[in-house]
Amino acid sequence: MPGGGRPKGSLGKKTQELIAKVSAEGISPLEVMLKDMRFYYNMGEEQMQVAFAMPSSEARVELFKGAEGLKAKARECAIHAAPYVHPKLANIQANVNVSNPEDRLAFLK
Repeated sequence: MPGGGRPKGSLGKKTQELIAKVSAEGISPLEVMLKDMRFYYNMGEEQMQVAFAMPSSEARVELFKGAEGLKAKARECAIHAAPYVHPKLANIQANVNVSNPEDRLAFLK
């Protein structure tokens, strides 16, 4: 029978129960990823500001490297969290007609 059954994309009973259980127990995996992302990003920004305030030296270079490492960890967390926060872009079919300006000029002669 057409149109029968669970609607496409809706959650089943077991999935709904699991989500309710995880929510009731406290922090979700997504919250962990987002908190880690913010932590590493903020630490990297703080370290970057300290490095900018220092005179040029090897210590300044090391601080920049450390800040970049922290921000790389923040990016990694963001990559893992993004699919849960941002919708995936749909595939589209583009019909592109490319005309060659030289062909038009040849036609005008």
